Amino acid sequence: MPGRHNLSFLVTQAALSGLLALGLGACAQPAAQRSLAYFGQIPESAPLPPNLASGAPEGAQLAMVPDRAAVPAGFRAVPEAVGIRQPGGLTVDDMGGVYVIEDGNRLVRLGPAGGRDLIDQGAAGSQWTGVAASGGLYFVTANSGALGGHLLRIDLNGRSSVLMEGLPSGDHPVDTPAVGPDGLVYLAVGAVTENGIADRDAPWRRLSPTAHDIPCQDVHLTGRNATEHGARTGAFVPFGTPTQPGQVIKGQVPCSAAVLRTSENDGQLQLVAWGFRDPRGLAFTAEGRLYLLDGNKLFAVAPGIWYGWPDEGAATAGRPPLLSQFPNPPPKPLVEFAKPTSALALDLAHADLFGGATQAYVALEVPKYGFRIVRVDLRDGSVTDFAEFPKGTAPVGLHFSHSGAALYVLESGGTLWRIERDIPVG
Repeated sequence: MPGRHNLSFLVTQAALSGLLALGLGACAQPAAQRSLAYFGQIPESAPLPPNLASGAPEGAQLAMVPDRAAVPAGFRAVPEAVGIRQPGGLTVDDMGGVYVIEDGNRLVRLGPAGGRDLIDQGAAGSQWTGVAASGGLYFVTANSGALGGHLLRIDLNGRSSVLMEGLPSGDHPVDTPAVGPDGLVYLAVGAVTENGIADRDAPWRRLSPTAHDIPCQDVHLTGRNATEHGARTGAFVPFGTPTQPGQVIKGQVPCSAAVLRTSENDGQLQLVAWGFRDPRGLAFTAEGRLYLLDGNKLFAVAPGIWYGWPDEGAATAGRPPLLSQFPNPPPKPLVEFAKPTSALALDLAHADLFGGATQAYVALEVPKYGFRIVRVDLRDGSVTDFAEFPKGTAPVGLHFSHSGAALYVLESGGTLWRIERDIPVG
């Protein structure tokens, strides 16, 4: 494996300050300063007007309820597309094209009048989990029984190749690729297990009975073992394998619970950072500073650093630690969103309309409510509400347009919203 390059992104360690607690009904802006999106005023199940739906097929139906969404005064939100089946990812290319993963393993370009242009389709049984576009190429993260976690490279003609395979995959799959300003492809590799110890009844054990988490660097264990069905199992080893106090598990790459990167050609992996249970939403500033989500936290990522999984928070949860010493003191998140919200999608603004390069936008699922989009000031971690979707389904992706003038939000229910400046009609 080639030597590790110096990462170009900078390190920020902003304190957790100015954090706005996000209750189910909380809203940073007074209602009088917020405007309902146009579609919020359409009767339930009415046809979407083509001029407002921006290409949705005439007569398309979308279940509407009052207050389906609210955006700040001066903005509007419109359905860019409806009826996207089993959406699994969202991206835009350098020419402004919008792409989604649907039906589990189909990459399509959204065309006018609600059309779909198929770019490529995966093999039966494969599950595509994320996509990034750059320079006429598409990079798709996927999981399957045959290849495990893997990364595909697809060109404009739909020719695909496996850039890498055999990545750890389990409770949290390989997800959300991104192309950095350095031209390298970054991908989030989730933890195989929930807490570092393999579970006999995990659904992935049927296809991968010996799978387990892999540390990115050497770790020293406390020797804590879990006993299940008479079998003792330790951390970072296959189910049924006990560990001893002081035992060292050698680190390697590829590893789990990490962010890795590779070039678009050679498939040689390098470690970026690790210790994330379920990393997602990788996003870069123009200077190369990397941000990501993990659970309900937003991190500014420093190269080569361990971020705490599986032991960060173990004491609070009443669990004995698995590691006898930490690889480094785990950094604090820039923001920890109030529970029970889950941070599911992230992108950084790059146009003044949305506040410029210091602003991150995060889609938060709120149980029994829907979802909301909040804006985070990357300079101090302060959070303000931006948009509300009280009846929305879990966000799958959030991405600014190539120009930065629109924010796309993809729901698991199959609707792609576009939030943009509200231009009066007539």
